[in-house]
Amino acid sequence: MATESMTPTSHLSARCTLLAMPPEIRLHIYQFCIPQNLYADYSDFVSIRGPPPRTLYYDVWPEPYAGADESALPGLLLLCRQITNEVEPMLYGRTTFVFSHTFTPRYQSFPFSPETKELMQKVIIRVQGNYTDFSPMDPGVWDDILPNLRQLGISIEDMKTIRSLRRPPFDEKLRISGWTPCLAKIFQYLDRALSNETQVIVDTNNKEHFIESIENQMPGRCVFQTLRCNKRHSGGWTWGTDNLL
Repeated sequence: MATESMTPTSHLSARCTLLAMPPEIRLHIYQFCIPQNLYADYSDFVSIRGPPPRTLYYDVWPEPYAGADESALPGLLLLCRQITNEVEPMLYGRTTFVFSHTFTPRYQSFPFSPETKELMQKVIIRVQGNYTDFSPMDPGVWDDILPNLRQLGISIEDMKTIRSLRRPPFDEKLRISGWTPCLAKIFQYLDRALSNETQVIVDTNNKEHFIESIENQMPGRCVFQTLRCNKRHSGGWTWGTDNLL
């Protein structure tokens, strides 16, 4: 009897590979391999046709791996094409991507393919104005991203990268009068391009005078509040669970 009890049965000796598991179980396993609340910041991407810089970090690990130093994600993506194809929608769908609104295909190489852009579900766009206006958004960049989004955060900011020895005289009223129609065109485009189901969060960065103009272009669609990515600069940074609010 002892000999029989030690003999491995067929189901115990069979190899159990990841691809042999049902797809729903594999997807559940992938969830534990991808850090929660990944945040990839490409908003400072200004190099001309060069390799994209990247800031990629996360603030919450899945509970079973809290405190872990390394992620299983890079190795998971290298196992085989089938696993990569299964993981990528989850990876890009759970990551929050941050971009500047001023990407121009003519001068800059966007760091993602059209196929990858369609997988994104959470995006923050930094709408950055200079002294006189806001540049328009290029549909060639954004038409692949915006219709598929579940959440869109918009942060209205001054262009911090502008440096000039002959800076124009500062006139806040004149600048606002120039910014307002340009900003209206941006939100007109967003209203056309976004799905009706997309949640839109707008952070005016204390520029409340723009709220009325934004509401006129996207009536009833926007929630106005501080984005978490802006709170981090004042020590209040924290992502909740799977949202931008």
